Amino acid sequence: MGHLLLASENPAQSVAMVGAAGKLFGLQLNDAHVRLGAEDGLAFGSVNPVAALEVVRWMQRSGYDGHVYFDTFPLNEDPVREAEYNVRRFKALWSKAARLAASGLDGFAAAHDGMGVLEALEALKAGEEPSQATTAGCGTRRYDEFWGAAEKSDTRIKCKDGTIHHVHSQMCILWSPVLRDMISLYPTPALLESTHGLAYLLHVEEEGATWAAVLDHMYPVPLQQQAATDWALLERCLLLADKYDMACLMQRLAGRLAEPCTAYSMDPAAPNFALRST
Repeated sequence: MGHLLLASENPAQSVAMVGAAGKLFGLQLNDAHVRLGAEDGLAFGSVNPVAALEVVRWMQRSGYDGHVYFDTFPLNEDPVREAEYNVRRFKALWSKAARLAASGLDGFAAAHDGMGVLEALEALKAGEEPSQATTAGCGTRRYDEFWGAAEKSDTRIKCKDGTIHHVHSQMCILWSPVLRDMISLYPTPALLESTHGLAYLLHVEEEGATWAAVLDHMYPVPLQQQAATDWALLERCLLLADKYDMACLMQRLAGRLAEPCTAYSMDPAAPNFALRST
């Protein structure tokens, strides 16, 4: 990796190209300051941590399962400690790259969505787990579990706050002519590469919490697992359903308003303030 940096090349691009050609047989990992002709031989990921992470991710995407070795020069350092650090650093980056992939990183890269990549990195650096979040910015909500393992989601709904919902194109098409038209703008097969193959990426202007509540109605989500819906959120859901021409959803949400009003309270502090049956 250090020699590629010294030659002003992109190490991850080289790994991707060689891996795609089936010629990735080994990797010599270290780090360096970008100075032509220099031979720094620094500890892996010590100077260019993002470049190191990208190299590791492309190793994963290339299906590399061979050996890696470290070409570093512990001139003043304890060589055993430096070797242990290199191994520890590589394992940590491997784990981090896998978590980023699970959060949809590859889809952002395929769509040239630089901010999506940066936000995913930011969330991980802050200690968040994007794949486990639901309505937080840069979070992810998965609906795969409601269709079984064989029917993995092929669509990502990215909300304006960075929330990402993993959904299914057929479900979107069934519920909304507008979503159907948005999906139809993509070539076939779908444009974006994800952890489960190819996926559509739909950018929407609403907050993640609003889409979470809407998707809970679109999917057969058990009532006890649905996001609580207060009056303001219900109004936003109705506006969303109208915007995306979801006639059936409009009727379903209207039915929530028709439920006995004695079941609810207008006081936010009351336990029955949320529009959820108990």
